[in-house]
Amino acid sequence: AVQTGIAAFISSSALVIMRSLGHTAGEYAVLFAIVASGHVIGAIASSRLVMRLGIDRMIRTGSVLACLSGIVAAGLGWAGVDHAAAIVAPTFVYMFATALVMPHATAAALSPFPKIAGAASSLLGFVQYALGSVISYVLGALYDGTQRPLTTAIGLMGMASLLVYLFLVRPIAASERRS
Repeated sequence: AVQTGIAAFISSSALVIMRSLGHTAGEYAVLFAIVASGHVIGAIASSRLVMRLGIDRMIRTGSVLACLSGIVAAGLGWAGVDHAAAIVAPTFVYMFATALVMPHATAAALSPFPKIAGAASSLLGFVQYALGSVISYVLGALYDGTQRPLTTAIGLMGMASLLVYLFLVRPIAASERRS
């Protein structure tokens, strides 16, 4: 789910930031780079923290951050805050959070299938790209001249990430700790 929020931003942010908010292509490039740096910084932090915190705690922390930052982005969008910072700042945090979730969730998802890890990885990638394609299409169809569809999608994907953690990942991790 958290990956789909990235697809939402990549597919819709240029339209929103340039057409809706009136920024130039050069300004958009800088704003996009700021958001993308959130993922880079998150990846650095994630690689340094995972051995100390563990996979479950990394996924939980990232899911909570993705949910909160997504809610902030959606809230600002629906409040009519028409400023690039209202999209860029919470999405920077969302991207940071995705770097805490994605590599560890992927590792956790593939670990039960060591003999077919390649096929399992391919299936996981296919599902992520398929969801990204769907969200891109939906955002294009829902574009209304505002940032609301984009920020709502990011908010929903952040909430979905937390719900997946709470109802799927956490119960599995808890049962493994008891074993």
